[in-house]
Amino acid sequence: MKPMRIPNRLFSLLLVLAIFSALFLFAQEPAAPSPQTRTIAENTNAPVGSSPAKIGDMKSFWSMIQLGGGIGYLIIVVLGVGMFLALLRLLELVSDGRHMRHAMKLPFATLPLEEMPRQIHLSANSWLGQLLLSLVNLYRVSGSTQSVQQEVSNYLQYITDRFDSFRGRMAFLSDSAGALGLLGTVWGMFLTFFGGNLGDSEKILNGMGVALVTTLIGLVVSLILNFSATELFSLFNRRVDVITQKSDELRLRLLEIERGHKEAFTEAFRRAEHPSAEPPRPKVLPQAATRKEPPAPPAPKEPIVLPRLRVLAKMPEKVQAGTHLPALLKVQVVSQDGPPLPRQPVAFMIAKGKSTFGDGERLLTVLAKENGEASCDFMAATAPEICELKVALVNEPTQQWQAKAEIVPGPPARARIEDGNDQAGKAGQPLSNPLSVMITDRCNNPIAGVKVHFRVALGRGILEKQALELTKTTNANGIAEARYTLGPAPGFNSVIAEIEDAEIQPLEFRALARE
Repeated sequence: MKPMRIPNRLFSLLLVLAIFSALFLFAQEPAAPSPQTRTIAENTNAPVGSSPAKIGDMKSFWSMIQLGGGIGYLIIVVLGVGMFLALLRLLELVSDGRHMRHAMKLPFATLPLEEMPRQIHLSANSWLGQLLLSLVNLYRVSGSTQSVQQEVSNYLQYITDRFDSFRGRMAFLSDSAGALGLLGTVWGMFLTFFGGNLGDSEKILNGMGVALVTTLIGLVVSLILNFSATELFSLFNRRVDVITQKSDELRLRLLEIERGHKEAFTEAFRRAEHPSAEPPRPKVLPQAATRKEPPAPPAPKEPIVLPRLRVLAKMPEKVQAGTHLPALLKVQVVSQDGPPLPRQPVAFMIAKGKSTFGDGERLLTVLAKENGEASCDFMAATAPEICELKVALVNEPTQQWQAKAEIVPGPPARARIEDGNDQAGKAGQPLSNPLSVMITDRCNNPIAGVKVHFRVALGRGILEKQALELTKTTNANGIAEARYTLGPAPGFNSVIAEIEDAEIQPLEFRALARE
């Protein structure tokens, strides 16, 4: 059941009609004044009918609204629009609760997957039924539950956003009622002091009556609208909690089904790799001689058609650590004579290593598309390793494809001083520890074979081989070292290390030469 919506244009039209209706009522000729009012008007030279009503004439709520004049009518129109919207929302929640009763009684813990869509369809006109159908269809298409929780969050956010739109309109109407009450206060003060004759007590009472009555009506309407919106929001929140609880029950059941499929596939895969010996045939004990029947002719054997895998995107021999493949791993399920076979479950499995598929899965089941293609994303491990993966048909594990890839460090991304910084020694003497730099990729894997340029920047010291500049290459641990001899004069010494062919900031080694 989709949330009931009042289009913005219809909502604006309702407000415009309400305002014009109130203005029309405000423009009508007032009722014939009472003799007492006519007398007061003649004594004060005021036009008859300039006051909406007398304070003493308020004998009912409607007379109170009449005293407020057009502003009072407009506040009541705002109340009518707000209660109309609240009634629509209440009817929506009541209808949704009636349609979701069947879905609430479904025992997902024992309900087979094939039976779920038919049972849930009986509650398809409710929010809960729509969500449960979406979850079941998502699992049946993808064969995985990794997106189920995200689907629940997205749907709950969808219906919450729709309800927030209703709350915003109710808040606007509530604020409008309060603002109209304030406008009535200003209008009443205007009636009181307009004309400059403050000796007319009846005029003062009527003006102050308009001010107080419109304020009272505005505040009461504002409270009614706020209370209605708050109660409906509380009812909506309880409904969301029920939907969340039942969808979690279905999600756990789908996880259980997926785990059972994975275990069954792993067992079938193991049997395909290590077939057991053929069981011994039972011994036939000799029996008394009987008349032998001629053997029946063997029945013709029907050819067995087995699906097979066709590799469309192979695994590269080397993959950088912590990166995705530039293209998805892709295979196609075809029959022996070539045509593709749709909707066949295909399993991608990491047999060795810490690399993963998709969102961190080591065993991922994917349903082939209509063209027989099945694909998944591959995420290399963050450390160097030898990764072995297998792709096989779930229904026929002997049909499989194996690949091997070497996970290697990526390009130089980080550099740090490993040792040798902030040393002190006698001027003209070599430092006790070498200047050591470590180069790693973005996953902190050491990189061998990177050239590091050392050069003397301050202190007139010298590097190895009496050189002011020296290039070293990182070893298998990603470290490049250089020996440094302090300058002949006391003071600070500085050596800069720059990494070749990498956008890495140079490193500075500092040392102090003492006398």
